[in-house]
Amino acid sequence: FDAVVESIDPPKIDSVESDDLQCLISNIVYDNFKGKMGIARITNGSVRANQAVALARPDKAKKTGRLGNLFVFDNLGQKEVE
Repeated sequence: FDAVVESIDPPKIDSVESDDLQCLISNIVYDNFKGKMGIARITNGSVRANQAVALARPDKAKKTGRLGNLFVFDNLGQKEVE
C-alpha cells in the first residue's frame, strides 16, 4: 500500500489562491443520522465545520456545497472537531 501511495501524485487543480482546499476523497460512508460522509485526505489547505466547498472535476461543471460536521480518526473510532 505504501508503494502505491508514494507512486501516485496528489490531485492537482489550478487554483487562484495557494491555500485553497485540495483533497482526495477515498471513500463515502452512510450514517442514518448524518447522511453521506466522505473520507478524504487533505493535500493542501484546511477545513472547518460549516465551510462552503466546491467539487471541481475535469470537463464537468463545479458543484458547491457546505461541510456539516467534521470528524478525525481517533484510534479505532472518530471524534468530532471544529
